[in-house]
Amino acid sequence: MLALIKNFKKDALQQVQTKVVQPGDIFNLNEPKLSTEHIFTEEELASCEVDLSALTILAELGKGAQGVVLKGKLHQEDVAVKKLHHSASDLTQTELANFRQEVAIMKQLRHPKVVQFMGASTTGDNLMLVTEFLPRGDLEHLLKDKTVELSYFQRIKMATDLAIAMTWLHNTKPVFIHRDLKSSNVLVDNNYNLKICDFGLTHVKRNVAGASGHYGLKGTPYTIAPEVFREEEYNEKTDVYSFSIVLYELFTRDSPYDENMTGQEIRDAVCSGVRPKIPASCPPRLAALMQACWDNDPSVRPTFQKIVDELNVILIPDEGAREVWAAVFSFEYYCPVVKFVSGLASYLSTTEADPRLQIVLALLEITRGLVSMEKVTELTSWFGSFKTSDKDKQSFLDRVEGICAQPWFHGAISREETNDKLLNQPTGTFLARFSSEPGFYVLAFVGEKGRMQLKVARNGDRLVLGTVSASTIHEIIAHYQETRPESFARPCPHPWIEKLAPKEAAGYETDLSGF
Repeated sequence: MLALIKNFKKDALQQVQTKVVQPGDIFNLNEPKLSTEHIFTEEELASCEVDLSALTILAELGKGAQGVVLKGKLHQEDVAVKKLHHSASDLTQTELANFRQEVAIMKQLRHPKVVQFMGASTTGDNLMLVTEFLPRGDLEHLLKDKTVELSYFQRIKMATDLAIAMTWLHNTKPVFIHRDLKSSNVLVDNNYNLKICDFGLTHVKRNVAGASGHYGLKGTPYTIAPEVFREEEYNEKTDVYSFSIVLYELFTRDSPYDENMTGQEIRDAVCSGVRPKIPASCPPRLAALMQACWDNDPSVRPTFQKIVDELNVILIPDEGAREVWAAVFSFEYYCPVVKFVSGLASYLSTTEADPRLQIVLALLEITRGLVSMEKVTELTSWFGSFKTSDKDKQSFLDRVEGICAQPWFHGAISREETNDKLLNQPTGTFLARFSSEPGFYVLAFVGEKGRMQLKVARNGDRLVLGTVSASTIHEIIAHYQETRPESFARPCPHPWIEKLAPKEAAGYETDLSGF
């Protein structure tokens, strides 16, 4: 996109150095990016120096006007190397001091969601920064690669990762304001966890003492907050605005503005209150969060801690499931199954030996002894809240058993598997299964005209199929058994419950021996 935006320099020249301030401080556009005062000793800086003899360069990953990004190995560990084109002798004392000071600052940024600093070379011909290597590259390219499937849940989890990192940066002492937060400055690991990178270390700004009116426009145009465009004083809420654009990109996997717009056109649009168009398919709570984060008034924008809290609600809408997950494993994506069962049993006032928990574990499709947050969220979309229903007084486990033990329930099978199950079955055979869309069901049956599959949609706490609206899938099936008995006469053989073992008359039991 940047190549198509006129009046702005190329991406590598648009890096913005991290600003060190105190919480709530405001800084002026005419201030230098970093003080030239040495706030770190030479001994501290020397501890950052990387042993170049232990560094092996393997391949070039990218190149810009200010430097080149390389893949390498440092002590047999994969690393990313950002090497400046300039040598130390080419820089002024102020420029070199700023670069070395930022290296020392970066050494302090130790957080799981900030790219790990491995070392640097701050003297001689090889000015470089060495960080951990994240194999999936940057978020911008990942989102544009439509061959990579990313569920809505995964993308909101990515947004949460980013907000957690920014919460930490904004709550350090001193505070770090990124000032160039964008999807290309966020890296992705093999498990789709996000880490913030590029704190201005690859850019050495010339004429540091200059009072240019364009001082604040060194960021990427579409992520620049209106107060920065207007050359007003601003604080850490400018990062919140930038985050809103990344959040939009995460949801839509699209560019926030027309890629043919010039930088001046983007500036005019943003300053006049124009924002990216939120698709109608966006959940209202997520849309409201985007709008709050890109509000024209910085004081209205939420802090990153409030953003994290809101994203956790968006990730796990059910209050009960959210309480269980927070209690047993904070808000990490995976939780050991033994901890999850213990926490869920305690929350539901039952024991870990409750046989209905075996059904829950089977539905969660546990791999490597871990329960995923996404699967728990899907579970509540089909069976309702972990909290006991005020309407029918059924507990969550009663609701789970009430569906899964039915002879017509066949679980999370695909459309193709459904057709295979109904193949050669007599007219009147039917089944119910989960839809690929969480919270929805599918009714499939063999009618007089062959096999049919109908999606049962969810509208709030109601299930809807055609003109029929009901509170449970049982009621939907009962309606069709009454109105179309010729198509809903007998359940399809081999229901989902048969997958559970043992199959004795006593039923099933919770078995954690394999975890």
